[in-house]
Amino acid sequence: MATDPGSCEYLGCIDASACNYDMDANTDDGSCQLPEEYYDCNGICLNDVDGMVYVMS
Repeated sequence: MATDPGSCEYLGCIDASACNYDMDANTDDGSCQLPEEYYDCNGICLNDVDGMVYVMS
């Protein structure tokens, strides 16, 4: 019996905005880890919602 190589199921995170996005996955396995709102995947603040600028010294 021949198998169709295009029908393989690759589990992983298929949400491109997730920190652990897997570009090879074609089936979502529920493992996606999204960054917190206003932060990137490295914990860097993207948008200061209160408009204040804070300087760390």
